[in-house]
Amino acid sequence: MDKIYRNSHLLEVNCGFHFDVTDSGWDSTYFGQFYDKIKTNGFMEKIERKGIQVTFKEDKAATRAKIASQEIEDQVIFKNTQKELAIILAKDKISFHSLGKYVDWEDFSINFILPMFEIYLNLGLGRGLAKCNVIYLNRFVIDGNSKISEHLNFINEINNLDDVHEIDSNFQRVFKKGDLTLFLRGNYIIDKDNSLNKIINLECGSIIDDVEIKKEELLQIINKVHLPIRELFENSISENLKSTL
Repeated sequence: MDKIYRNSHLLEVNCGFHFDVTDSGWDSTYFGQFYDKIKTNGFMEKIERKGIQVTFKEDKAATRAKIASQEIEDQVIFKNTQKELAIILAKDKISFHSLGKYVDWEDFSINFILPMFEIYLNLGLGRGLAKCNVIYLNRFVIDGNSKISEHLNFINEINNLDDVHEIDSNFQRVFKKGDLTLFLRGNYIIDKDNSLNKIINLECGSIIDDVEIKKEELLQIINKVHLPIRELFENSISENLKSTL
């Protein structure tokens, strides 16, 4: 039986789509059209960001699934503050975010992503092949005297340096599973609010490339992308850390 987590370690869960189209017919009026359709669902707050976009990027070694922020296009964040949900809309991109009240994947996908994505499609958006990602952002506060390797299974530390201790580190691991790209990335730092603690930020994610998104197949696609994340997460953290969640 799967362990049931309290989810207090989860900062955010998000699912995003980036469509690869040469001429989508996009213009800024879609921000207003989308808002008019979703505000009755509690998305009353709008935040405009000028010149920011989230893109999927491949590096020179063909290691896929790196996400970078680039100053290119405008986006609008629509927030449902009561449910702590957000939708980020940009040209040929849309993503769905749970920011603190995540229950489980079934609730997130069926009650949030599906109806909001249908509104997006009904506006004539979301054409062409897409890259789809699901990401869980976790944060753990740990004893500053403990070793990171006691909490993360894939971290090896240097232990033989006199009077030397590590105060921060960034990491990334990328894996292939069929047509999915899985990744672990994040950092660990000294807790600025309590120097006796360390903070581990850990993203667990999965991406699929070049998939056609049809309304009737959407749930099947995002479930496929989501499926390996729990196994990835549970293999990346120690039994000691699991016992605290």
